[in-house]
Amino acid sequence: MSDKIARYIAGEFEYEGGSLVFSCSKIELNLSQGESVTDSFTIKEESDKEFHARIYSSNLVMKCDKEEYDGREITVTYKTDTADKLSGEVIKGEFQIVSDMGEYVIPYVITIRHETIDSSLGNIKNLFHFANLAKTDWAEAVKLFESDEFEAVLNGNDARYRNLYRGLSLKGESNRNLDEFLIGVNKKKAMEFAPDKTQVKIVNPFDMAPQAVRISRNGWGHLAVNVQADGAFIVVSKERLLDDDFLGNRCEFTFYIKEDALHPGNNFGRIRFTHAYGSFDVEVQVVYKPDKRTIHAAHQEKRMMYSLTRYYLDFKMKRLSPSKWLSQTKELLNHRRNIDADSIDSSLFEAHVLLTQEHYNEAKFLLDGAIDNPEELEDTRYCYYLYLTCLYNGDEYYSQQIADKITAIYKKQPDNWRIGWLLLYLPGEFTRNDSVKWNFVMQLIQQGCHSPVMYLEALILLNRTPSMLIHLQEATLRILIFGAKMQYLSDELMQQVVSIAARTKEYNKDILKVLMPLYEKQPTQEVLRVICMQLMKGERCDKESFVWYERGIRENLPLTKLYENYMMSMDIRREQEILRNALMYFSYQCALPGEYTEYLYHYVVKNRENIGDLYEVYAPQIGRFIIKQLYAGKINSNLAYLYQEVLLKEMATPDNIRQFAEIVFYNRIYVADDDIVNVIVLDDRIKTEMVYPVTGRTAYVLLFSNEHTILLEDVLGNRYFGTREYQTECYFFPRRFIPLLSEHAKDSIPYNLFVCGDNKELFALTSKNADRCRYLADSELLEEDYREQLRMSLLTYYFEQDDNANLEEVLSVLEWNQIPAKNRAEVVKYLSIHGMYEKAYRFTLAFGPENVEAKTIVRFARGLIEENVITGDDEFTCMLYSAFERGKYNQEVLEYLVRHYKGLSKNLRNVWRATASFDLDTYEVCEKILLQILETGAYIGDEEDIYRSYVESGAKTDVNRAYLSYKSYEYLIRDRVVGEYVFTGVESLYGRNRTIPFVCMLAYLKYYSAKTDALTEEQKEMIVFFLEFLYTQKNIIMPFFAAYKNISDCAREIADHVMIEYRCNPDSSVVIHYIVSGNDEDENGYVREEMKNMYGGIFVKEFLLFHGESLQYYVTESYGNREQLTESGTISKNEELAAASFDRYSLINDIALSVSLKDYTTAKELFDEYEQKEFMMKELFTLQ
Repeated sequence: MSDKIARYIAGEFEYEGGSLVFSCSKIELNLSQGESVTDSFTIKEESDKEFHARIYSSNLVMKCDKEEYDGREITVTYKTDTADKLSGEVIKGEFQIVSDMGEYVIPYVITIRHETIDSSLGNIKNLFHFANLAKTDWAEAVKLFESDEFEAVLNGNDARYRNLYRGLSLKGESNRNLDEFLIGVNKKKAMEFAPDKTQVKIVNPFDMAPQAVRISRNGWGHLAVNVQADGAFIVVSKERLLDDDFLGNRCEFTFYIKEDALHPGNNFGRIRFTHAYGSFDVEVQVVYKPDKRTIHAAHQEKRMMYSLTRYYLDFKMKRLSPSKWLSQTKELLNHRRNIDADSIDSSLFEAHVLLTQEHYNEAKFLLDGAIDNPEELEDTRYCYYLYLTCLYNGDEYYSQQIADKITAIYKKQPDNWRIGWLLLYLPGEFTRNDSVKWNFVMQLIQQGCHSPVMYLEALILLNRTPSMLIHLQEATLRILIFGAKMQYLSDELMQQVVSIAARTKEYNKDILKVLMPLYEKQPTQEVLRVICMQLMKGERCDKESFVWYERGIRENLPLTKLYENYMMSMDIRREQEILRNALMYFSYQCALPGEYTEYLYHYVVKNRENIGDLYEVYAPQIGRFIIKQLYAGKINSNLAYLYQEVLLKEMATPDNIRQFAEIVFYNRIYVADDDIVNVIVLDDRIKTEMVYPVTGRTAYVLLFSNEHTILLEDVLGNRYFGTREYQTECYFFPRRFIPLLSEHAKDSIPYNLFVCGDNKELFALTSKNADRCRYLADSELLEEDYREQLRMSLLTYYFEQDDNANLEEVLSVLEWNQIPAKNRAEVVKYLSIHGMYEKAYRFTLAFGPENVEAKTIVRFARGLIEENVITGDDEFTCMLYSAFERGKYNQEVLEYLVRHYKGLSKNLRNVWRATASFDLDTYEVCEKILLQILETGAYIGDEEDIYRSYVESGAKTDVNRAYLSYKSYEYLIRDRVVGEYVFTGVESLYGRNRTIPFVCMLAYLKYYSAKTDALTEEQKEMIVFFLEFLYTQKNIIMPFFAAYKNISDCAREIADHVMIEYRCNPDSSVVIHYIVSGNDEDENGYVREEMKNMYGGIFVKEFLLFHGESLQYYVTESYGNREQLTESGTISKNEELAAASFDRYSLINDIALSVSLKDYTTAKELFDEYEQKEFMMKELFTLQ
């Protein structure tokens, strides 16, 4: 029991109870989801008194650091935790302050705001706002796109783009990713570029003269164009164009032409502009025309030399007769002489022709006339001149001297094959020994000579002596390739080449350049065999090789791996016939790589009707192969055919079907661009993205819904959505296989996802997919929101089907953070129905009681109370009261609230009402209410009934006494309205114990002073006792005492007095200033008397006035150091003659009244009566 109630029992009260002042009248918080806030408010007593307070929060989201506080000013710290709350949720409640200064509430509202992102354009709430930001400030949009907050923008209808965002934000350059994203969500189009011209033709440009191309763009977004020049003569001004290079939507692009990189005539090149979504070219043609005569002469010189060489080669290969060769050569030389009459080369060539015709003198005359100083000639021409002199000078000694001289010059220039060629025809070892000559020719060729003249010299030697060919080296092969091209290889030489090639251990493509023409000219098995061997050594499996392998098989060449190479060089992208020999070979054993084996078996199965018994031989190995590929998860068009035609028709075991379910959803994606290295598939039901490598522009990907997102990734990590072309090929139609797979694919996530449907909004759970959904709901590979949806659908389905076993299994593993907001109340209901009371309670605490149906709370609370799991828990009590406020409760809930609820008196009153309506024992709650009223001074309805119920149940004396004292004080001092029940209680208390507080006596007398006519004898007896005790023993006099003059002598004594009552703080000093008319005092001289505090601040002063007298007064009140006039008035005594007068005051007053009325007879009679009474008093009584 508090000190305050103890004082009430003792009859001690505070006149000024005090009042609390709060630093805030309400609390409004706008928080982010999951945000925690700690804050405080202050409470102080307005007159700086100490007070005691208990503070309760009506909502579990808002909690105080403690419950009880004491002091003159207190700080209440509270904490708000919104970890379990949802965006958009509004939480309402109040702090309830129960204090000895009264009861108060501070309401609070907590709004969990929808997350928006601030930007220079304001809040970004959706993609429309974001696209506007990107258009206005691209850099800011990129920064936002990279932030963790961006996904909050993807809500409502925009939530469907979350997969696209996640896929694009993981890799690549941010500017590119944002541009791709905006295109993918249809907020912009891919930027397009167009040059004002696609072809530029320039004639004879000045060196590095600028050339311009105007490029226009259409659209907005990230701009990056790479520029690359194809052509050594083109120099670009920039290798990358950015947004700053465009003025508005146009860019003036400049490039230059390097004159020194041009060749005469047409020079072709291009400038390629490459951007994220394509490229465009500007073709550049430069016509360069230097001096025409120089060009023409050079061109004619080149043509003449080619013709001279060709005539010479034909002559040497005996394809041209000497006479024919001479005539054609002379004709060319004459034409050359006409162009350049002074040409030394022409003179040398003409002299050589004359010498060939044995016109020695003419040749000598020509040389002597054309060349004055031979020693001054360039070395090659000089050596040529010396060689010609040998031809017309037959002296052997001279010839040897010339040979020595030319040899000396050659040694200084060993890479000059022309001088070396002359030595082949001069006296010396070369003319006597073919082997030496061969070595010398090979030396010239190996040193870099590529002249067909020298190749022919070598071929002549080889054709004459094939045995000189020992190895097929690079230089030798050049000679042989030339010979094969010119068809100048002898049969013996060809045999030698084939023999050496067959022994060559390494692949050499030049050998094939020799052998393949040989075979075409003269097809033999040996040449074919060597060609196939060479191709196999080079591991050649191309289209060209396939032709030779096929020829080899048709010729039945006994070459190891021939059949394997034949298959591996086949174009398996199209259907073509496989040779029966090959089919027979592979029927015994097939060691081909997988894709070729698949192609072979596809062919065999498809043509089984045509290949006869051969299929039976193939069947076992085909079956083994299919199983191996199936369990390896392999798929392509050939395997898809084999699975359907063989596996499902001939090998459909449960295990095989179960494995088949894993690949039935594979699709082939063919990309259009070589730089694409990965295909990324995102399904909003699966946690991680699925990455599939691209090989040969092809990827095999799992697609088991229509809601997937497909991205392409290039070598740089950039990702594309819809801006790069690709084609999808579906191998199977999964819906056709559902009957087959349903019994065997229970553990397949792709199959289960397909069966459960890909549209989450239209998802419906049925008996056919319930088990699938159950499997998926337990998979850690799937997104939690999808698993939540499955769990909720399962719960609803099991509940509707009365499948309690499965329902309880799902509920047992469920946690509160796995439940969507819209299903929370439903889940708690299921938990409570199935007896999982503690879990239901935990979930309700997490969700907030206001988000759970009240009847559900009552259901599981009853179970917890009956099992005695929770006792006196504040959170549990708050939760129960939440249900109670919504009108849902039962006996157990009410009994618990009676014992444990703490809060406002009016709330306790509501609990009492409900308890009474259930005919439950209300004693405890009644006492709790009455004690709180005494503590706080709160006023509530039904207080009389509560008190009556408490008394009827056997009220505690102290509580009863305190309550009656408090209510009496409130009625007496503060004029509060109280019911008669209070005074009935006073009577009862008096009946049990004759000692009751003064205040109860005074209040009782005041209450019944207006009801004197209805008093019972017992009441009159009490009143007489109270009056005598108060008036005679305590000297207390109150104006309402006079109402009892007919039943109390004490009351009669004061009945004729005029009493002035004044109320104020009992600690005040109250003085009445008065004057009575008719007295001897001067009218202006007021009598000053202090008024007596009769009780609790009721000050009373009584006066005896006779008829005709009047009292003028005013009252001053002093409190502290302050005095003020507070009340004034006038009272007159002008009454009618009393009906019966018993005291001397009445007789004197009646005498005065009769005289004033000039009724002297009555006055004489009254005066005689007064004298008689005066005489009797003197004789009978003695003054002590």
